[in-house]
Amino acid sequence: MSIQFNSRFHFQTTSSPPSPSPNTDNLLIGMISSSSNINLVETVLGNGYSLARQENIYNGTYKAMFRVLDACDGMASMRETLNLIQNDSVNVIFGALCSANCIATAQAANYWNIPYFPLNCFDPSLDDSNLYSTIVRFFGSLTSFGASFAAYFKRYQWENVAIMIESEADFCDSALNAIQSSLRGDMVTVAEIVQLPADISSLDASVFLKIRRSARIIIVCHSKPAALRQIIFFAQDLGMTDPSQYVWITFYNIYLGLPFDVLLQPWSATNNNNQPDDDHRRKAFLALKIITYKNMTNISNIADDATQSLDDIFYLYLVLRNQTLSSNKDPESGSNILNSAKSNEIIDKSETLKFNPDGDRLMNFYVWSLAPGATTFGPYMEINLTNESTYSVGTVIVVSGGLFAIKSGQCNSGARHFAATLSR
Repeated sequence: MSIQFNSRFHFQTTSSPPSPSPNTDNLLIGMISSSSNINLVETVLGNGYSLARQENIYNGTYKAMFRVLDACDGMASMRETLNLIQNDSVNVIFGALCSANCIATAQAANYWNIPYFPLNCFDPSLDDSNLYSTIVRFFGSLTSFGASFAAYFKRYQWENVAIMIESEADFCDSALNAIQSSLRGDMVTVAEIVQLPADISSLDASVFLKIRRSARIIIVCHSKPAALRQIIFFAQDLGMTDPSQYVWITFYNIYLGLPFDVLLQPWSATNNNNQPDDDHRRKAFLALKIITYKNMTNISNIADDATQSLDDIFYLYLVLRNQTLSSNKDPESGSNILNSAKSNEIIDKSETLKFNPDGDRLMNFYVWSLAPGATTFGPYMEINLTNESTYSVGTVIVVSGGLFAIKSGQCNSGARHFAATLSR
């Protein structure tokens, strides 16, 4: 799978910028990449480097050392990480494409005190910087996804929820733990947890009827878009998709590189021209809300842009390395780089990036919804977790180039009624 990278951020720290690294510096960049992305990775690393030179952040040079890994295999990731550290003597490591790989790389980087910037590493087990003292996550942790759900539930005063989750799925297991922890911290009752198989060929009506007796808010996590469609269609057949009575919530899994149509038209079978556009089935998705990371780029590129931003991540590393140098600390130390990230605030031209005390970026989120007369989903709420878990609600503003933004506003009376109806 090829991945598109789009540069968005031009960082300014809240303090005066330190002097750039001397032009005699020559960084060795360790990169764990799939075979299909090596050429692209080389290009986007160059983009991040060029931006750093342009903004007088880094004046040295760099060389990328690649290790190819096309499988989710923790042992293989550990082996390639050790090759980068022991044989290539890299200064920093980027990459790893699943939790197993990421955790293995984080363990090795932690032992050798090497800075590590994963591309997608959502596992909450890596949250504790006392255990993993060299990892900085640009996309944060699934813990922030859990916090976004808690903020969303608090917005509508929902107190009860059922969960349908794919069993033995890496992303869903981690997400469930994070969501449950956040919701229970806000005294939300998890009434039912239903385990779903990876391949859904048929669904048991008794499962849905059990949920109907216990909850009106249902969270769904499954790695296959077809499974989500089947679940919503089945619920519709049982009368469980009236948007005044039920809310189904899922989240767009950026880590799987899902087709963009999964977010815009989740009722449609992607690349299936034999399935007609069924307006009856579309209406079932009026009850569905989709939570995803806030996007700052052209809407047609949201999937790739939100999934990987290696140029931004490389640039962030150079910024933190520069700050570490300005503090008279060793920039080769991964723990020093992480300490520079902890509770840091970096001002972009369009937003402020904040990092929590463990060095994970605090994420903003959009909630996407389908309006009654619309043919595609669109964002209608922003959950701003960088400002004491506050949120804003408003209408979508389309600006030039296909960009969009949320205009803050107040909840109308209909939404207040909606909250009261579904609070139990």
